[in-house]
Amino acid sequence: MPLLDKEIPGIMEAVRAHGRAKNPLAALSRGIAGVTGRTAIINLPGSPKAVREGMEVLAPLLPHLCDQIADIRAHEDWGTKTPTSEVPDGKAASDE
Repeated sequence: MPLLDKEIPGIMEAVRAHGRAKNPLAALSRGIAGVTGRTAIINLPGSPKAVREGMEVLAPLLPHLCDQIADIRAHEDWGTKTPTSEVPDGKAASDE
């Protein structure tokens, strides 16, 4: 039985690329990332230093990832302050 419903390979590709800049052996990392149900699962490397470096990559990605998993906003609402479903006339407020 597989652990993940859907793998998100780009996350670990970014973590490995970031780590390779500091240590070429980071390319050998077997980390995996994906989603099961509405839960993100991200397997980081084992050393505390590698986990810190992985979190440097993940921190800016996590809010968007969590929004996608929770399906909070429709695609057309990305980049707006208020989802169209919460605006009386159905037009989203802009970020201007």
